[in-house]
Formats: sequence, C-alpha cells, structure tokens
Amino acid sequence: MNKKDWNPELYLKFGKERTQPSIDLVSRIDKEDPDSILDVGCGPGNSTQVLAARWPAAQITGIDNSPAMIEKAKNDYPAQEWLLSDAGTDALPGKFDIIFSNATIQWIPDHADLLRKFSQALSEDGLIALQIPLFWDMPIGKAIAAIAGENRWAERTKGATDLFIIHDHIWYYDRLSQMFGSVEMWE
Repeated sequence: MNKKDWNPELYLKFGKERTQPSIDLVSRIDKEDPDSILDVGCGPGNSTQVLAARWPAAQITGIDNSPAMIEKAKNDYPAQEWLLSDAGTDALPGKFDIIFSNATIQWIPDHADLLRKFSQALSEDGLIALQIPLFWDMPIGKAIAAIAGENRWAERTKGATDLFIIHDHIWYYDRLSQMFGSVEMWE
C-alpha cells in the first residue's frame, strides 16, 4: 500500500478518543518500576504520555514510521526520545521491560514475525502490551467490506480489505502462548 504521511493535527482532532484505549491498556499492565519502555506506533506522543504518567522514572522511547508524527512528538515532548522507525522492517532500538503498542500493528503485515521480534527485544521478565482495534467488526469496517465485495465497485476498492491485518484471538493466543508463560487477553 502506498500511503501518505499522517497528519498529526487531524489525528489529534479526536485525541481523547484515540488516547482512551492507551489509558485502558496501561491500567491493565502489571509491572512495577520498568526501566525501559518502547511505544511502537507512538504517533504524536499522546499514548507515550500515558506511559510516562504511570512510570515517570522509566526511559521511554517512541517509534513511528511517520515523519510528521515524530516531528510533532519531538516538538511537544522534547525531553523524551523519538525515533523515526518502521517496526515492521527496522530493528528495534534495544531491549525493553515493556513493549507497548496501541492501534498500530494492524498496519504491519507479518504479525508472526513482528511478535517474535517483540519477544526478542524484551529484557528478562519483560512483557508486551498490545491493543488492536477490531476494525472489521465496526460499522465502517463492515460497510467497506460490503462495498469492496460488490462487483460494481471491485476495481475502485481493490486492496481496501487488505488495509488492516487483524487475526482472531485464537491466532494471537496460539502464537503468544508459545513465547510466554502467561497471556492475558480481553475484548
């Protein structure tokens, strides 16, 4: 998919709604005093600030493949580390106690490889905390899938149903349970 860069101002127009899943996910993380956290798909830094508020002493690194998002994060939160990086293709920048990602990995094609990469970048006793929107269960997702499935629109909507990579919970559980002694999932 040939996508354009993200627009941070437009993204933050719904900042409260975009940040709430991060708040919910961070509240479920059972980890005391992590030294290092990686926020994969940090966007303009809004989700990263939720992490920073919970663990102010942690070294938190935000990565995103959008130059505009990283620039916005650097401008708004200059004390934190921001790296232009694609988690799907680039090496992760170190070892981390927590690898966090809110509404990002659905954009990355190979989840099996990505989960392995995350697992290998964890420190001893590290954990992964991921949130994936169930886009195809949402009314907009159902509408896109229905329209893309009609012969009349097939040419114009070619590739629309490939926009997001989202597997069912069994797929994720099967892979994660091979890497970790404990897996907690909820919908």
